[in-house]
Amino acid sequence: MLYISTRLLLAISGILLLSARFRLHTFFVLLVISIATGLAAGLDGYKIIELLKTGFGKTLEKVGLLVILGTTLGILLEKSGATLSLAAALLR
Repeated sequence: MLYISTRLLLAISGILLLSARFRLHTFFVLLVISIATGLAAGLDGYKIIELLKTGFGKTLEKVGLLVILGTTLGILLEKSGATLSLAAALLR
């Protein structure tokens, strides 16, 4: 149990250190820490990649539609000139 808690604390510390202190992109930090944690847990490389693909796929499945709709709304606002109006109103 102590070994699992230690790995968890090291993973969280690594995420905070790499993303906050060294300003690395969060996606790559999470990817590297996930792989390192999997290796520390004794998983082989193929299993780690399989688990990453499964987790990433499920995340995209749930968030994908929201991202597409948000991007579409942003493009519509930009094309109509509404973003300039919003920026002007916020800067007043």
